[in-house]
Amino acid sequence: MKTIINGLIIIIMSSIISTLCALYLSDNNNSLFKHYDPPAVNNQHDNTIELLKKSAIAGNIESQFTLGTMYYLGRQVPKDDVESRFWFNIAYTNGSLEAEVNLASMYKYGEGGDKDLKKALSLYADAAQKGSPVAFYSLGKMYLTGDTLEKNERYGLSLLQDSCRAGYGKSCLLLRQTSHPHPATSQK
Repeated sequence: MKTIINGLIIIIMSSIISTLCALYLSDNNNSLFKHYDPPAVNNQHDNTIELLKKSAIAGNIESQFTLGTMYYLGRQVPKDDVESRFWFNIAYTNGSLEAEVNLASMYKYGEGGDKDLKKALSLYADAAQKGSPVAFYSLGKMYLTGDTLEKNERYGLSLLQDSCRAGYGKSCLLLRQTSHPHPATSQK
């Protein structure tokens, strides 16, 4: 049983890594989970979900994050934002930086529960402090546009530049679209 769970985790993590690489080319959404597409599991669908749940309940952060993603996207399970938020919250509580960013987005938009902009901002800020380029991007965009908080273009651009320096392509693209130089070229 442990071998099956470990194999499943390896497959899922491989899919996550390849999907993260594709994030640099995409500019549709703020959060990782909106891009992640859990791998197909052929005829063992129900068994795989049960194994993931058992692994998640046992404390496996990757399984918790994967379940949050699957419920958010409605892939291999019915779409359920409440269940998604539940699993992202558990993964975040156990230390998943990606889950923290996704949970922030869910609070920002009121997905799976009440909309709580203060909580979203707090989660994004904490994730940015931990070095998440996606959190820097999300915060930067919020400050740049004045979306959900007081507009502060200078601070927003600074956050976007931090995200771009960390290699998050969406930030670099947004900086170019707003006629601000890529941070690597502005340092010369």
